Amino acid sequence: MPGLRRCQGPKLHQVLSDGKPHSTVEILQRVYGTSHSDIGRIGARILDLKARGCQITSWPDPENKAIWFYQMAVKPKPRMEYVEKDGAMYARLVE
Repeated sequence: MPGLRRCQGPKLHQVLSDGKPHSTVEILQRVYGTSHSDIGRIGARILDLKARGCQITSWPDPENKAIWFYQMAVKPKPRMEYVEKDGAMYARLVE
């Protein structure tokens, strides 16, 4: 993703792209490494992704307000339908 900090933005996008919730603790470990503790960078990278059109929701952990969860909306994959016409197979997008 051009314009994002080298490695951090694409790594964060990859983590969130499964559409599941991920905590700041997990993101710190997977994106920044276990020795990193700067939670503020997560928020900055989330804003970068949102500026590029990603839909990301966030909410605090009900038991520990210092931990937040982030979840990216995943666009459904287009469904293809295959039809035979005049002896040839054609694919068309089904909405």
